[in-house]
Amino acid sequence: PGVLPMAAMMSPMRNAGGVAPPSTAPGSASNPLPSPTTAGGRAGALRPAAGGAPRNTTVFVGRIASDAPDEKLKEVLGLCDEILEWNRGGDPSTGKLTAFGFCEFASARGVWRALHILNGKELKGKELFVKCDEKTQAYMEAWLQTYREDLLKEMPEGQKSTVAVDKALEEDLEQVCNKIDEIFDPLNGTTAAARKRSRSRHKKEEGEKENQKKSVLVTAKETLERQARARAEEEKKQQFGLSDRYRQNHRERERERKVQTRQRDLEREYERARDRWEKREKELRDWPHREEEKREERRKRALEDATKPGKGM
Repeated sequence: PGVLPMAAMMSPMRNAGGVAPPSTAPGSASNPLPSPTTAGGRAGALRPAAGGAPRNTTVFVGRIASDAPDEKLKEVLGLCDEILEWNRGGDPSTGKLTAFGFCEFASARGVWRALHILNGKELKGKELFVKCDEKTQAYMEAWLQTYREDLLKEMPEGQKSTVAVDKALEEDLEQVCNKIDEIFDPLNGTTAAARKRSRSRHKKEEGEKENQKKSVLVTAKETLERQARARAEEEKKQQFGLSDRYRQNHRERERERKVQTRQRDLEREYERARDRWEKREKELRDWPHREEEKREERRKRALEDATKPGKGM
């Protein structure tokens, strides 16, 4: 039950009203663009962009509730960006739409918004699952890098910073997310106040997790520093706590030798722990730069793949 036969999966795609279009053959007059299931059965067909390079802007939308209105879902996808094609299969015997579909946007902005906003969004008791393939991900990241650079150039001289760019991107996602919530709230039976409380609680939990990670690192550093101060005070007591007339016997000299050996071992252990801490601290500082370099490499590879002749054939 619930699994469609192969013949049903190969049946013509149906629109939101459950009626099959006049012609679904790729390249026909009513359907000039290929569907996402062409080209070897893989989702995310390539369409030529303005400059002739292949454009990857198709996302997979899954876990759609059976009673979720398809016209509302398409309206929500349209808030992310202009929709070039929305394909959602259906059972020809019952007329019910499947729990997944493919949406092709006019630009990578729609992919970016859909992945960040719709993935995990609740609709009729189910959380939507939005994903894309690696080529679409690389295409979207290349677009996002260029878009960030354009935003930075457009900002006034005194306000140019990556923090301001991040804030502008967050505000863009927030505006679209609020519009989508206005459509989803009546369908989910929730109110705007309850949604705000849930979102605020989620942000608070994320902040607490981040603070806990920082607290663990700070506590480890403070512990090492406290142990170093304690050893320094012990050495000072041993150095100045005895009288000048005091003469050590064999047992005391042996005990002092063991104490000094133990101190040297502790110092070496402290040096190793400090090196580990400094290495970890350097990794945390350099992590954003490494991630930026990886995104830049993926963007370059995506642009190279997009400009190669015959790549989108």
